[in-house]
Amino acid sequence: MEQKADFLLSVIGFAVDLANVWRFPYLCYKNGGGAFLIPYIIMLAVGGIPLFFMELALGQYNRKGAITCWGRIVPLLKGIGYAVVLIAFYVDFYYNVIIAWSLYFFIASFSRILPWTTCDNAWNTPNCRTLASLNDLLNGTMADNSTWIDDRGVRQKTTSPAEEYFQGISTPYSSAILLTPTKQPRSRSETF
Repeated sequence: MEQKADFLLSVIGFAVDLANVWRFPYLCYKNGGGAFLIPYIIMLAVGGIPLFFMELALGQYNRKGAITCWGRIVPLLKGIGYAVVLIAFYVDFYYNVIIAWSLYFFIASFSRILPWTTCDNAWNTPNCRTLASLNDLLNGTMADNSTWIDDRGVRQKTTSPAEEYFQGISTPYSSAILLTPTKQPRSRSETF
């Protein structure tokens, strides 16, 4: 009985991960909200779940890892095992960056004044507004829509100190392409 529970818990641990909790709601939001769920559920039923159970069955039957399992069935399919391992390494690097962000914020939270609560830091832009200063700018009947009107009557977009800290200090990206980070050497050394 204990071996069955070990197997079940390890399968659940591999199937339910950070992507289910963090990335899936974001992808639903970006791709149409509830309407995204219909093609997602169809593709999950047609491809995802059958492939998941096929991989489980092959691993249980052969009692081998991903590379040797596929090579044992048909030697030409050994590349599928290498691809599975390569994808696992890619996902591990992706998740390690997210974990490094969490550790970075955790360590930064031990400072006397939290660096993401004020707008008088070197990385803040002129559009940075704390919640207290926004209360002075807003009409009592207007909801906070992240904009304000300056003394010339020009509408400006406001950003919170936390947003500017995250975008400017912990994850400074170039505006040209979001896949090429331009981190300072100090930030790189703190992630390791």
